[in-house]
Amino acid sequence: MRIPDYDKMREMLASSEAENIDGNDLVELLLDGCQGYVNESNEDIMEEFIGRYEAHKMPWIKLEVDKQQCKKCGYIVCVCEPVPFYTEKNNT
Repeated sequence: MRIPDYDKMREMLASSEAENIDGNDLVELLLDGCQGYVNESNEDIMEEFIGRYEAHKMPWIKLEVDKQQCKKCGYIVCVCEPVPFYTEKNNT
């Protein structure tokens, strides 16, 4: 299972901005400050990242599948197969 690496996307966006910054932008940054990519939502980061780099360049984190996780859906509590309803009557 893989999930988007938002921290890596933030770093890549910040590096790209730093490479393209000019003197006027730097003066404006020093005068007004900057919100920064750290404060932006993951959704905004993904939108900006895809707009700049395209989706195929998105960095991913590979998650190790725990033995207790469902092999199909990857969740600890399976969502792809119905769970039998438990009652004391069924337990006997």
